Amino acid sequence: MVPVLQVEDLRVHFILDEGTVRAVDGVTFSLEPGKTLGIVGESGSGKSVIGQAILRIVPPPGRIVQGKILLRSGNHNGDPTQLDLVTLDPHSREARRIRGHDVAMIFQEPMNSFSPVHTVGSQIMEALRIHTDVSQEEARNRAIEMLEKVGIPHPGRRIDAYPHELSGGMRQRAMIAMALVCNPRILIADEPTTALDVTIQAQILELLKQLQEEFGMAILFISHNLGVIAEISHEVLVIYFGRVMELAPVDVLFNNPLHPYTRALLKSVPGIDTPVRTQLATIEGTLPDPFAEITGCPFNARCTQCGGDIHCRDDQYELTKIGERHYVSCPRMCIAI
Repeated sequence: MVPVLQVEDLRVHFILDEGTVRAVDGVTFSLEPGKTLGIVGESGSGKSVIGQAILRIVPPPGRIVQGKILLRSGNHNGDPTQLDLVTLDPHSREARRIRGHDVAMIFQEPMNSFSPVHTVGSQIMEALRIHTDVSQEEARNRAIEMLEKVGIPHPGRRIDAYPHELSGGMRQRAMIAMALVCNPRILIADEPTTALDVTIQAQILELLKQLQEEFGMAILFISHNLGVIAEISHEVLVIYFGRVMELAPVDVLFNNPLHPYTRALLKSVPGIDTPVRTQLATIEGTLPDPFAEITGCPFNARCTQCGGDIHCRDDQYELTKIGERHYVSCPRMCIAI
């Protein structure tokens, strides 16, 4: 299947007086129509910056210094075309057209995304009218239809509600409605369930899967929660210190993790049969200094398997194919094969 989005050697740096933070440092992946790619990693690993880079909304002083973000689509003759989003001016009309129309994003906290002084419906209608040529009445009807589709009761009344008048789960559903009202081909979901309780979280995940099946959109799902990633993803990208540690189909990654960092993450999650009061495994140490320029594996100082191996510390490396759609960037493993 031809990917709808292809990211190649993406590097996003924040150039500060104290030094350069390499928030995303050579990330490569592709996203297929109707599929979900989960991105998982610790806080500060660069997951959210990847989503921001795709939408060209990286906050200053961050900027894309290298790489390609190829968005594939069809022209008026139906022939496939591709556009490198990196080449666009973030403030250009073309970039603004792509946001919301081709690529949409839902965030962790909807109260920070909605304007508190405008109704939820007016904001959904505004998103629709910016990208399509519809009347005010048509936009309102479409907004009501989307609120109903995402499971908000009495959408004809809720459309005139302000964000503070809705519960957290309802606000999240309304934000999903606003993101999907223009039927985008790609949805970026950045920690969309973290602020919700587990019951509402399960409902939102089920809703996203239903909407994906209905609209055929690709989803880039960003989270630090491995349980959520396992539930919704088809493939999983494991990120550490801005770099890809492992990429594999979800069942392969959870049943046969190969990178030491992936294994350490999975060991830190309690299983359903874990005895009460069992001390959970932890990953010793912390992320490296954000200003550090690391040549080898950035996980080597915390890795229990490398044992100070000089290859892990000093050798440059890249994703190496281990099996069918399974890639790992562990220097020791790459040398072994």
